Amino acid sequence: NTQDVAFLNWIAEQGWKVDAESGKGDVSVVRSDNKVTPDLYRSGSIDGAWVPEPTASKLVAEGAKVLLDEGDLWPDGKFVITNVIVSQSFLKEHPKAVEAVLRASVAANRWIEENPERAKAAANAQLAADTGKALPAEVIDPA
Repeated sequence: NTQDVAFLNWIAEQGWKVDAESGKGDVSVVRSDNKVTPDLYRSGSIDGAWVPEPTASKLVAEGAKVLLDEGDLWPDGKFVITNVIVSQSFLKEHPKAVEAVLRASVAANRWIEENPERAKAAANAQLAADTGKALPAEVIDPA
């Protein structure tokens, strides 16, 4: 995922060597599903994580410490958290569909920026509907 690529890049910038496929090297990179990362951390199976929200805020709410905020590595704290990728053949065959997805993504992000409290409430309501449990304020607010 995007976080894996960012972490591997950061590791390389520190001068550490890690095989991108195996995750073995000067540090061990363990790939896991974000939903199990807090359990892995709690059990001591991993020492840290480079994860998206709300997993990062879940870890902090459970006592983990932020060692590095990726936003601090980028000008004005702006960086890619999701890449939208399409094959050239699909783009050639369905340019309007690709444009519609990109326009919708930009519009949704704009709405979120303009309506942060409503967006947070809507996201948490959907999480509750999907998982049966909303995130507590100490997780959803920073996430």
